[in-house]
Amino acid sequence: MSSLSKPRTKPLKKILEKHSCLNELRTYQWTGSMHTYLSKNPLQAKVKLYITKLQHATTKTGLNGIIEEGFKGFSSQDSNGSHFFYCTGVPDSDKVDLKIRQWLTQYPEIEQTEENVKSFQNSPAFSDNSRYGNYKFTFELDDIIKAYRDQICGGKDPVFRIYGTFCYKKEIVYMVVVHSPDTGDFDNFPYLPTDMHGSICGKDNAGIYWCPEAMSDNYLYEQFEGTGTIRCPYNEYFVWDHVVFAFNVPSNLKFKTEYLYEHLTACDIGEINLAGERETKQEAEQYIKILKASKLDKT
Repeated sequence: MSSLSKPRTKPLKKILEKHSCLNELRTYQWTGSMHTYLSKNPLQAKVKLYITKLQHATTKTGLNGIIEEGFKGFSSQDSNGSHFFYCTGVPDSDKVDLKIRQWLTQYPEIEQTEENVKSFQNSPAFSDNSRYGNYKFTFELDDIIKAYRDQICGGKDPVFRIYGTFCYKKEIVYMVVVHSPDTGDFDNFPYLPTDMHGSICGKDNAGIYWCPEAMSDNYLYEQFEGTGTIRCPYNEYFVWDHVVFAFNVPSNLKFKTEYLYEHLTACDIGEINLAGERETKQEAEQYIKILKASKLDKT
């Protein structure tokens, strides 16, 4: 899955302090492909997913820095001097597949073949590839929260707020800011909702949830007249969304080297490369082996 390693280029549109749904985004003026994509009405899965893991992808240069110094914060145009470490929220893949199959029972005309089920989760948000480098950390959400609580929050529970909606060419980023309760820098941003009421991302007793509206960046079925569907003669492109967590880090967030290696894997670069560096997955796997061997030699 894709993950932000540092601030992105300027978005086509940003809506701070709000997670804007697709219908709201359709009311804005757009130029280029985003206007074409949003004018379509594909059949998209309506499911509630719980974020169980966080991913952070990086390059070899970034990896070496993380191992030596921990996760460094980056500032952006909207940060007012604050520094953020970014992670993408990841739901359990088995639960995603199960919930899509359950949702599809509303459409008996759509056979639950592997192709059809996967067509509702084919966006980069569900890909093993990355746009940000060949090295990917996958952490348990609870592990990150505990480390952040201990190192940044002085043992207090972190605060989760809606940072905003950031729209790129096809990608919609729903940003959540995570910060210490001791800072007032984000008081203007609303708390992450604690009930559904149409919210895209929120918290309840089961954890942090995400209700995606665009899980497929190309789709097989189009919706019409409310509940009817029609199969497209060929794949149609659409926007895709995901949730990104921006951890406010006044100082680097650090983990033991053994823990980092345990949660580090190699991955391929997707069609779009925003990292500036590119290796093959095999080259990255070999470099990880060298790093781990070097660590063993020092113990």
